[in-house]
Amino acid sequence: MLYLDVLLLTNFLTAYLLLLAAGALLALIERVNDWVGPVRTAAMAGLADYLVPEQVPALLGALPQLVALGRKSRADHAALLEQVRALLAAPEQREGVLEALLHERAAAARFLLESLLRLEQSARLGVLERALRSQDPSVRRLALLATAELPQASATGLLERGLVDSSASLRAQALHLYERALGAGSLPQPIMARALLDASPSVRGLAQYLAKNAGTDVDRVLAERLASTPATKREWLGLLGLARERQARAVLPLT
Repeated sequence: MLYLDVLLLTNFLTAYLLLLAAGALLALIERVNDWVGPVRTAAMAGLADYLVPEQVPALLGALPQLVALGRKSRADHAALLEQVRALLAAPEQREGVLEALLHERAAAARFLLESLLRLEQSARLGVLERALRSQDPSVRRLALLATAELPQASATGLLERGLVDSSASLRAQALHLYERALGAGSLPQPIMARALLDASPSVRGLAQYLAKNAGTDVDRVLAERLASTPATKREWLGLLGLARERQARAVLPLT
């Protein structure tokens, strides 16, 4: 019983000290942008204790506040943010930073991704795989753009994930980047068919444009899909949308 009490007390004190440390870090971040120069200098001196690998978890906890410094005009915080980036990009911090990437949003999430993309080429594939699962669409958009810079085999594999993204604009972006990554090649038929039957009019429009350039028979794709009943609302939307668009095109007057 005594052992358990000591263990519980130790855990409590550890958590309490971490809470105090987090509060101190947030206070220093706020003061580093103080309007009084000597206060800023003192705050920067205090922050130096946190700019070490052991304090990366604390820095991750205060990341939104740190990143916000980049939008402050009272002082130039570029050097501080560069130090934070370097710490986050260290190979030994990769797993913790990747985990944070899944849950952070907005500017803090983009800051994490940009930091991680400083890793060597061989590590970027894993970073982009994780980034494409981010909750933040802006992070997934940046990941798609970075994916397009990879060698073709790696790029197309990751871009296929973007083709099934929940965001229609990101599916359209992924389709455009996929087609560009192929160079002179044509989109694989299953990918073309899926894009032509996408629930989003913007994705279908881009797919029909690409299909025309590639010589794909869109009406044949539609006919093949009509042979079976859609199973989901999204499939119905895609099928009915393409059917309406092809019908409207068929009755348009020649110009």
